[in-house]
Amino acid sequence: MTDSVFILGAGRAGRGLSRALRASGVMVVGLHGRHAESGPDAVTAGAIPGSIAAANVVIVAVRDGQLGEALGELASARLAPGAAVLHASGSAEPALEALRSAGHPAGTFHPLVPI
Repeated sequence: MTDSVFILGAGRAGRGLSRALRASGVMVVGLHGRHAESGPDAVTAGAIPGSIAAANVVIVAVRDGQLGEALGELASARLAPGAAVLHASGSAEPALEALRSAGHPAGTFHPLVPI
């Protein structure tokens, strides 16, 4: 199975991950942030787009203070069945329990560890 990734959060971490993943051949099906932008690093804004359903991995790359809102948006989005959800921080473990209960493997990683 080819990994396809949707990134929620278009700040430095989200954009950096998007570029690195694309450069390594991973299909990034969406980069979503607070402000829409066009160009090579196109960003969607507003409601999470339907393209998230094509991702088998969702990376939440928002600040810890925005995590509750971001996870609330994910709860109402149509994720692919069994899509893994990762947050780019180490402090989100308890907040991810609702996603685990809905059948999504969920966890955290710090971008400096795997890069």
